[in-house]
Amino acid sequence: MRTEAEEIRTLDLDISKSKFGEKEEGIMGKVMVEARIKNYEDEILARRGFLKPEEVREVEKVVLVDTGATMLTLPEEVVEELGLTRGRFITAGYVDGSKKRRQIARGINIEVMGREALVECVVEERGAQILLGQIPLEAMDLIVDLKAGKLMPRPESPDMPLIDILSLGVQMKRNVGEDTTINLTSTSATGKFSLSHDSR
Repeated sequence: MRTEAEEIRTLDLDISKSKFGEKEEGIMGKVMVEARIKNYEDEILARRGFLKPEEVREVEKVVLVDTGATMLTLPEEVVEELGLTRGRFITAGYVDGSKKRRQIARGINIEVMGREALVECVVEERGAQILLGQIPLEAMDLIVDLKAGKLMPRPESPDMPLIDILSLGVQMKRNVGEDTTINLTSTSATGKFSLSHDSR
């Protein structure tokens, strides 16, 4: 069993650290959206017949979209209302330069504009503003239209989230003789190597 010290990670998670917050208060105005936030563990139990669908704990909240924040943040009272499972501790960085020890809660299904994402959240103090950060935004493939001041799907994925699965090709060359070079190419998606050679 891990000690509390081992649970604490010194990972800095920016809580509204960019200048986006300044734009919200200025000309652009705040980008607020409605979100349905559910206990995913309850959903699993309901699917297995251990809970009735209406017993799944969920809340509907108006949240602030903040591209300067890394994660979803929920205040203590919402975490308690949802009955979320808490886990590790992290160090959260704030716009004023301060850093505070915060706990992570997991097993959250968040739905925004008909799109869902299974995420974790930073547990904030009671009464804190709910922030929708980059990780859930990317999972739902939603972007902020700064000119219109609203949240929207990426133009490339109007109907459903588009998730990029990139393949990193690695190529190695080895000279095995005066006139011959061996080319060894690996693609991370397959884990396979292809072999070729160049002769002069």
